[in-house]
This record gives sequence, structure tokens and C-alpha cells, in this order.
Amino acid sequence: MGAPAVVRGVMLLLVRGILLWLLVPAGACVWLIAAVPVWRRQVGLGQFLGWLDLNLVALLERTILRPFFRTPRTWTPWQDVDAVGHHIGFLDPA
Repeated sequence: MGAPAVVRGVMLLLVRGILLWLLVPAGACVWLIAAVPVWRRQVGLGQFLGWLDLNLVALLERTILRPFFRTPRTWTPWQDVDAVGHHIGFLDPA
């Protein structure tokens, strides 16, 4: 049996919040460096960071937070980056 939704949410919020401080600046640098393949697909910075965030959550649910989740989220492949609707907002909690 999995952990209650509140416990899962708080654990994900804490770990993801800390890792976003590293992921957002690194992702912005990667987006600028890999300009040609990323811009060729017409992927903006917010959409690229959203794709990274979705995969970060999938990674966390499959690794260190695995005991809290019965079925972790699936990976979002690079081929679907231009269809990602998730964007990281300034006040995005989780």
C-alpha cells in the first residue's frame, strides 16, 4: 500500500523544490547552448524547462521516492517536447 497523498505530495514538493534550484539555471544554459536543435523544434525556454521538470518528477518517483509511489509517472520523450503544455511558473508549488 502506498503512502497517503499528502505525504507523497509533501515529499515530492520538498525534494523537487530543492532540485529545481539546480535544474532551472542548468536547463537555461543547455537551452542556450543547444540552440539549433531546440529552436528548430520551436521550443521556448518555458516549455523546455517544463519538459525537464516533468522528467525530474518521473525520475524522483522512480528512484529516491519510489517507496511512496505505487505507479510512478512515465518519462516524457524528447520527441514530445514540442507538445508539452507544462511550464514552470514562478510560484509553481508542485
